Amino acid sequence: GAGSSMGSTMDASNLIKPALANGTLRCIGSTTFQEYRQVFEKDHALSRRFQKIDVNEPSISETIDILR
Repeated sequence: GAGSSMGSTMDASNLIKPALANGTLRCIGSTTFQEYRQVFEKDHALSRRFQKIDVNEPSISETIDILR
């Protein structure tokens, strides 16, 4: 995970898990499907603390409306 070094288990995801679990930290983030599979699906404790929401790519006309 982010911040992990030379076999250390204390990376960024392990640092924020307690705060996520007790509600002192709330966050919104985004990732790609590939990154989700590589990080979240392998770390069940981390994936339990985030709700997965799939957002489809907007069409060209929807993109233009969003930019307006």
